[in-house]
Amino acid sequence: MKPAQRKRGRLVAQAFEIIRDGILDLSIMPGQHLNERFLMDTFAISRTPAREALNRLAAGGLVDIHPNRGAFVRPLDSEEMTQLFEALRVAERLTCHFCDFDDEALIGEVTKMQDEHRRAVAELRILDISLWHAAHRVRLSATCRNRLVFEFCHKVFDLMRRPVSLIYRFEATQPGFPAAQLTLLERFHGDIVSCLQKRDRRALLSVLDQQADTFEQRAANALVHGRPIGSLDFGGIRDRRNQAAPDVSP
Repeated sequence: MKPAQRKRGRLVAQAFEIIRDGILDLSIMPGQHLNERFLMDTFAISRTPAREALNRLAAGGLVDIHPNRGAFVRPLDSEEMTQLFEALRVAERLTCHFCDFDDEALIGEVTKMQDEHRRAVAELRILDISLWHAAHRVRLSATCRNRLVFEFCHKVFDLMRRPVSLIYRFEATQPGFPAAQLTLLERFHGDIVSCLQKRDRRALLSVLDQQADTFEQRAANALVHGRPIGSLDFGGIRDRRNQAAPDVSP
């Protein structure tokens, strides 16, 4: 590869990482028009690396590209949230079904990722919270020997990083943070490890289902009780669940 090609590749990778991280931690808002002026003024990203980075982000489901209009951060409206949580439940069922309990490194690596997750929550590092939330789920699905199943699960867990960021941006403004969140995580993390140790597939599915329920309720809570990140609107998510917004505590 020629030096110019290597440099271009580095610039595209840097642009991709900068834009992706901004989208995932919601510092770049859902629906934001990612035009050349915005990217140059905000991140000093020039046209060619930005265009290639946006194409990669579109392939990953974080950006929509519309002919004659340009690129926009994918919305987090009620339809998007409904589809994300439905996909999450499918991905977690697949993860349970295909999880290989014979993976000797699995429990140790998942435990370390869970520790990092709780540390990020305690220090309110939003991007890292969403990273480690996804990482230990990806690690579980990585034991699957079906490449297509793993790729689907990996993509879904990555896409759920934006709802995670939403939840923690809101909950960080509420009394009891981060003690309530850490208590909840310690319980859920311990339940997952216990299921892995017992090699209990049915119990693991039950734990992940319970976590998904709590996760979705917390997202609804962030909508009902405040607009912590400006004009973000989930629309009818609370109407779909038809229940009062719960507290973080299980």
